[in-house]
Amino acid sequence: MPRGDQLARQWKIIQTLITSRRGKSAAELASDLECHPRTLYRDLEALQVAGFPIHTEKVEGADRLLPPEERGPRFCPGPDQDAPPNKNVF
Repeated sequence: MPRGDQLARQWKIIQTLITSRRGKSAAELASDLECHPRTLYRDLEALQVAGFPIHTEKVEGADRLLPPEERGPRFCPGPDQDAPPNKNVF
């Protein structure tokens, strides 16, 4: 598989999760991307290692993959901490 295919698929994963209101199941995401679920899990692991926080939560009884925005604020400074200069992940 060419490296460009893997990068394009990972970009689609990021975009799909960011624009999804309720998240996506791994099966839905693999079907949307027309890839095997194992390929999807390898891509998700690579994205997490690269620093893209993907979370799994139960939504209406099913495990859903969610981007960080769906889990609330990314950073909550304590009384002795300053807020980070840039809150954007990308």
